[in-house]
Amino acid sequence: MTSFKIEWHKKAIKELRKIPRTRAKQLLLAVDSLKKEPITNSLPLRGCSFRKVRAGNYRAILQVLNSKKIIRVLLVGHRKNIYKKMKGK
Repeated sequence: MTSFKIEWHKKAIKELRKIPRTRAKQLLLAVDSLKKEPITNSLPLRGCSFRKVRAGNYRAILQVLNSKKIIRVLLVGHRKNIYKKMKGK
């Protein structure tokens, strides 16, 4: 099985730098663990095709492109704010 490539959106990188370092590391590890099985190791979001991974109270919103073997990290943030940001996408 080939592994997926991870692409980070500029906005996600910017937000990742703002969160506490320990949670940022946990999110990076969680996203990195998706390379082999992105669908199995992430949770679907209701009402759209995006997925999420969690690290404490922080979330990373993802888009999995199976045909291209790419995982796009679109947003990163605290759980109380991240879903409000999603409404703009």
